[in-house]
Amino acid sequence: MTLRDNLISGAEKFCNKHGISKARLATIVTNNGKFFKLLEGGGDCTTGVYERFQTVFEDPGAWAAAQEADRERRSRTAKPEVTQ
Repeated sequence: MTLRDNLISGAEKFCNKHGISKARLATIVTNNGKFFKLLEGGGDCTTGVYERFQTVFEDPGAWAAAQEADRERRSRTAKPEVTQ
């Protein structure tokens, strides 16, 4: 099994356990929802990204931190409500 296969397999197991899609996982961890689609198509990633996913898969605290970072990122980019 290649590292690419290992990452995809780990993501599938993690997503099944947490009831989320791989696109959602990728958005939370890398801010790129197309990450796994690109990887499955033969794309590549850095060792840092690979290690970030492995940490999230193995450490519930890292998963919680990634989710919090995603919430903060989304709140900064959220469009303000228009009131009239």
